[in-house]
Formats: sequence, C-alpha cells, structure tokens
Amino acid sequence: MGTIQKIPFPYLINHSSAQSEKSRIVVFFSTDFFNLPADSNRNLFIERTNQALEYIRTQFPGRTLLYQAHPNEHDEQKYLNLTGFTIGEPTIAEVLLWERSEEIEYVFSINSWASASAYLMGLHAAVFFELFDGALSPETMRGTRGYYAGFPSHFFLQSFSQNILTPQASVLQAGEKKEEESFRQISRAIQNPQKIWVMANEPSAALSTAIILRRLRAQGLHVHTVLLKPRHRRWNVVPNTSTIFNIFDESIEIPYQWYSARPMKIYTAIRTALLIRRLPVKKGDLFISSSHPYFHEDCFLSYHQGIRKILFIESRWYNFTYGGGALRLKQEEFFTPFGARFFNLVLEPLLGLYRTIYRQYADGRVLNIHRYQHSLEEIYDSIFVF
Repeated sequence: MGTIQKIPFPYLINHSSAQSEKSRIVVFFSTDFFNLPADSNRNLFIERTNQALEYIRTQFPGRTLLYQAHPNEHDEQKYLNLTGFTIGEPTIAEVLLWERSEEIEYVFSINSWASASAYLMGLHAAVFFELFDGALSPETMRGTRGYYAGFPSHFFLQSFSQNILTPQASVLQAGEKKEEESFRQISRAIQNPQKIWVMANEPSAALSTAIILRRLRAQGLHVHTVLLKPRHRRWNVVPNTSTIFNIFDESIEIPYQWYSARPMKIYTAIRTALLIRRLPVKKGDLFISSSHPYFHEDCFLSYHQGIRKILFIESRWYNFTYGGGALRLKQEEFFTPFGARFFNLVLEPLLGLYRTIYRQYADGRVLNIHRYQHSLEEIYDSIFVF
C-alpha cells in the first residue's frame, strides 16, 4: 500500500528577492465568463469584474498592472474597463509566476487557481470570488469553496473597499522551512532510479516535476528523464524563451484521449494504449505523474506495474474527489455521460486497464468527479498532495 503525504509544494523561491523594491507588477488573471455555468448571471459577473479591476487600480497606484487573459477567452476584454492595464502575452500562469516571481508584488483573480499557485509560491495573492455571490449560483459558490479548502481567510477578499493586508516576513520564512522539509520528503521517495518517466497533461503540471528535478540535479542526481507529453494546445503557448522544461533529456508526444464512443476516438485510444505499452520501461525506473487519472496515465500504470510510481496531485482535486468536497454539491445532479460509460464498461476491461469513474455535474462547468475505482494507495507507492 502506498502512502499519502499532504505537504506544501517546495517551490523554494527566494522570497526576500520577491518582496524587494523591484516588486512593482500586479497581475490579474481573468475568467472566460462566456464559459460560465449556465445558471450564472453573466451581466452581473461582468459588472463585478469591473469593480475588481477598479479595486486593483485604487489599491496599487503607480504599479505596472498586468491583465493575463484566460486561455479560453474570446472577446471578453471589450466588456471590461482595462484602463491602466497592460495586456500580457499568452502564456501558462504557473510559468509566468515562476519566471517573474522577483517582479511580482501581488496576484489577483476571481476564481483562478493561478492565485492559489502564486500563494503557494510564497507570493502575495487573493481571490475575489466571495464577492461574486449572485453572479455565480449557490452550487457554483459551494463547489468553489471546496476548491480552495484549506486556504487562510486573508486569501479571500470580502469587500471591494477593504485594504490589502500583507503577510509578515516571518510567515514567509516559516513557509520556506516547510518547503525544505517537503523537498526532503520528495527526495527520499525518488531515491536513485535508473530512469525517470514523467507524465504531465499540460505545462502547469509539468512545472512541478521540472522544479524538483532541477533542484535534485543541482545536488548531484544525474538520471535520464523522459517527459511523456500528451498533445494539448497549452504546450503551444509556453514562451520560446522559457528554459524551465530543458531539464528533461527527452520528450515523447502522445495522443490526448478523452472519453468517447466515436469509432475514430476508440481507434486512437487503442493506438495510444499500444504506444505506451511498448515504451522501453525497465525494472529500476521511476514514474512520476501529474495526470491522475487520464487515459494515457491509466495505460502506463496498468502496463508497467513493476516499477515505483509517484503521484503529484493538487489539493483542489484531492479534496474535491477524495476529501468530501463533491458532497457539497447536489448529488442528484451528477451523472455518467455515455462516452465515459462505454470506456469504463467496455474499453478499459478490453485493454486491461484500471477501471475509472467519471461523474459529470450538471453542464460540466462546475466541478466533476474523476478518479480510479481503486484507492490511490493501491496504485501508487507515494502520493504527494500539494
């Protein structure tokens, strides 16, 4: 049986530099409000978003204000008052935060996990979503509160007139000590493998492993690392100047597969399973995944059971799926789409894969249950919940 450890992610950013006089950028990560749940009040959401933008202008005069568009935005910006804001270049939130951490003074969003990532990196961050009650339905508000379970009260803004509170340096220093211990725990789990296989759905997921491997390599671990990279459009917006992913010695692109009963999707799924089964994985190798529990990860776990396996999973998904967060929502609104049912009942047994569960909530735009039928401890040797 594997072990579950709940730890802060060891970003190990130099917080003293991050809070220096050079810190003059305030970042707002936007929301694609045309893709909100169907029961949302879009006009009120736009009105509240403009209030949030005005709040940032008022609280941070003289700073560089950066508006980072959501990857799924269309023409949301024309509905917003972006006076004083610079439109940022398309990129992945976590990559931007990591590479520009020394310049960033504060990070805001309505309900984006980018604010959570910033906070976990030791940057000052907050979300506005508690001020969007009415623009978002009670079900969406309950689901989002579960999404952020465990974050401190000062992370949640309660008024468009409150002053920003900056945490004391001693809090950041305590966080650094926890990060150091977290890094030691992960190092012990990784040990000294023959080869490391890393699977990450998208760049934000790959960043965590890249940071850890970079630190381990600086400390003398020289192991060939392979990034298994499912085809995802977010890889196309990683800046060419970014070097964080150069830590991987090799990259193998594999198809991105979602539940579907369409003949061509089934054909692609079978081809993907065969591709992953034929990978030259050997005893003594190590598998690190941030892709729980997608089809391509399921294939690797099912076909290469003789090696050690580590899961990195963010608290938002762990708490919702395994920690009771899903119980905040109306249980009668969950259902299994036909494509997921076909995969679970027909294709997974046929291909010899771990069986999965996918339960969609209403229109699928709030939060959905996605997991293996087995417990995490039965599948992975070590589970790190960040």
